[in-house]
Amino acid sequence: VLEIVRSTEGQVETIGAREVLAIHEETVPLVRLSQAFNLPPAETGDAFYVILVGLAERRLGIVVDNLRDQQEIVIKRLGKRIENTPGIAGATELEDQRGVVLVVDVESLINTAFTRVQKVQT
Repeated sequence: VLEIVRSTEGQVETIGAREVLAIHEETVPLVRLSQAFNLPPAETGDAFYVILVGLAERRLGIVVDNLRDQQEIVIKRLGKRIENTPGIAGATELEDQRGVVLVVDVESLINTAFTRVQKVQT
């Protein structure tokens, strides 16, 4: 995670078939987690958070509905039925014992996003 920014729908632009956002004079492609995992979007109004992540020179903005907090985690493997789910690295238990949450595989999301961009361009 490089940075977290708050944004609005009015700041999002579309280039080709791709949503992008200008962050510090750099145009960054966006991925909405709700769309990446075929989930219904939450009704959050016009504002949302973008988690800017990077892998080598590639940058990606991951659009999320809200943020909770930051904590150190131990990623646990998933069962055989879902361990090969694209975009999911594993699961972890929350510190406050409120449950188990899935952990996003950022490298997989970046690779998928940039593969789609290359396919659209060719």
